Amino acid sequence: MRKERLEFPGRYLTFDKNGNPANDGGLFLHPLAVPLVWNDQTKAYSTEVTVGYDFKDGHEQPLTSPKTVALFAEGSNARIKADTVIIHRSGTSGYQRVVLATNQVDGETLFTARSSPVDELKASAAIHREPGSLDISLPSGQIDAFGLGTATLAVTLLARDGQPLPTADALTIHLSSRRLRLPASVTLAAGQSTATAELRSLGYGTDEVRAEVGNLKSTLPVRVVLPVAAALASIMGGGLGGAARYLRNKGRKSSLLARRLVEGMLVGVLFVGAAWAGLVTVDVSAGILGTPFGAFVLAAFSGYLGCVVLDRVADKVFRGFKPA
Repeated sequence: MRKERLEFPGRYLTFDKNGNPANDGGLFLHPLAVPLVWNDQTKAYSTEVTVGYDFKDGHEQPLTSPKTVALFAEGSNARIKADTVIIHRSGTSGYQRVVLATNQVDGETLFTARSSPVDELKASAAIHREPGSLDISLPSGQIDAFGLGTATLAVTLLARDGQPLPTADALTIHLSSRRLRLPASVTLAAGQSTATAELRSLGYGTDEVRAEVGNLKSTLPVRVVLPVAAALASIMGGGLGGAARYLRNKGRKSSLLARRLVEGMLVGVLFVGAAWAGLVTVDVSAGILGTPFGAFVLAAFSGYLGCVVLDRVADKVFRGFKPA
């Protein structure tokens, strides 16, 4: 090889059929980091893209005429900042950098650099979604207390972009709470982003649900409130039970009706309250008994029988007293 056909340092020159250097140039387009990762500052998946003009031999020199390069990305969620650059030199010394940002999570983001109808270069970049947090949700921020409140808890795995992230492998999410009865863990199946669990209240007061998997943790405040509907149902049910007992009496005096109503209400509320607190063997957290209607039925039944119990207790304590 003749000496003039080498150009140092280490650039190999090609020649056309007339012996002239074939040194055609073209656009250079390359993202600095792929796949794209989430950028908290731009709130998008982004990277810098290098744009330039290169000759085949890599020679760096001023261009005969500057190249105006227009850049654009395909898709409504993709964009390029500084979408027009002017290149004055070939090679690395003339490279320009622009920022490619996208919120497109499905497929790859396509982007194009064009300096003329015949000088165009296309490229694409995929994104890499990383787990960012857990989201806990309930239909309501408050639940009826004492076993009457039920709800479906949803735990969603979110990517750093804040959108649901289907997991590649099954995950076990650990759950905990002080005043809510819920499973110790739920399994997030592969390919899914949300797992659900059924819960029921245990006590009364403010509480929070905690979810944890790996280094991801999340909490959700919950108010376990007095079950007003169930309490009213207990009072009404107890009163109905006392009224039913009154109808069983032979001597139906108006004063006796008022007494039976009050006795039924008191016994009904006490019995349902004891059941809520777990002091009796009736489990109000199961089936229909865990609803306001269940509390109504239980209070009516206990109010009816409670009047009889109160009569017998009073008869033993006060021997001279005879119920009408």
